[in-house]
Amino acid sequence: MKSQSRNHLMQLTGPVALALTLTILLMGQARPEGPTQKKEITAQRFVLVDSTGKECAWLMAGEDDSPVLLLRKGRASASLNLSDPVMGLGFRGKDGKRGAWIGIGTGESPGVSLYGESLKGGIRLMVESDGSPHVTLGDATGKTVWKAP
Repeated sequence: MKSQSRNHLMQLTGPVALALTLTILLMGQARPEGPTQKKEITAQRFVLVDSTGKECAWLMAGEDDSPVLLLRKGRASASLNLSDPVMGLGFRGKDGKRGAWIGIGTGESPGVSLYGESLKGGIRLMVESDGSPHVTLGDATGKTVWKAP
């Protein structure tokens, strides 16, 4: 009778040990519920790529360690630059030749610029730190053709 009990116990021990081993292995493979997130990621440059792997956006430290965000689709682009002394938001059209800029220039003067194909000619509106406004019109070479005041 003792040998039958031992035999029966041995028959149960194998499947129980196998079940415990599989359970432990499967528990090690389980992933926690919900997304896992790091609270902080540190880098000098982040690059975003599209579905084909082509770079289309960059967040980086500029030459003077200021933050720069650059977005590009084809030749069209938008940029945000917080460098010193010029901080601003810039845009270029699909041809990459025309553009606009709004920001704060040297001397803490806010301004808006609209450029033609050469990125030199256009209109520039500025307000100096003392509150005086300035308007400048330039030709395609960048030469001032009209200015007020």
